[in-house]
Amino acid sequence: FDGDADRIVAVANNGEIIRADILLTFFLKFVVKKGDSVVYDVKCSKSLEDVINEIEAEPIMWKTGHSLIKDKMINSKSKIGGEMSGHLFFSDKYFGFDDGIYVGLRLLEILSKTNYCLSDIISSIPKYCSTPEIRIDCKDDDEKMLVSLKMINYFRNKYDCCEIDGVRINYSNGWALIRSSNTQPVIVFRFEADNETNLKKIKNEVLDKAKEYNLKIGSIE
Repeated sequence: FDGDADRIVAVANNGEIIRADILLTFFLKFVVKKGDSVVYDVKCSKSLEDVINEIEAEPIMWKTGHSLIKDKMINSKSKIGGEMSGHLFFSDKYFGFDDGIYVGLRLLEILSKTNYCLSDIISSIPKYCSTPEIRIDCKDDDEKMLVSLKMINYFRNKYDCCEIDGVRINYSNGWALIRSSNTQPVIVFRFEADNETNLKKIKNEVLDKAKEYNLKIGSIE
């Protein structure tokens, strides 16, 4: 939990840290039925979308921000939603806000009713190679907005893109996210692909373009 217990990650029996978007994916088969909707933010793994589609539910990718996710869940009457940052929301048997302790109790309830360990269940979720959130400082908000707009314009003309919140660039073998922080002079990047080689290619293409706009990227493995 974080300090006020509205965020959560889990640690499996084998020591693996389970990010919130993967934990949300874990809950789907126990909460969501065919035709239900699931709300999640633009930073979440494609693993989540894969499982939503497998269940024949409706994936709703939305803007980052716990209040924005909560409002979208209300509007779409979703039973569950979440963000990669750790905010998970249940309106199924609960009030629809981000309560890490409640999420932890729901996790324990499910595990108490199965003979499988958390690592066993997580292993059935599709796996992709990904980076953590990469945050690049800008001089000020003006630079943040100018560089973000230039990058969005460049990639929207080259690839299929989702522009719900910044731009999520869809590659045949992965995706890249470029978005301005809501609260700081920072541009946020995240990358995911089907293997490490493609992940590196996607990351290098996007970050090399950022360098052309004079962002100080530094060394990022």
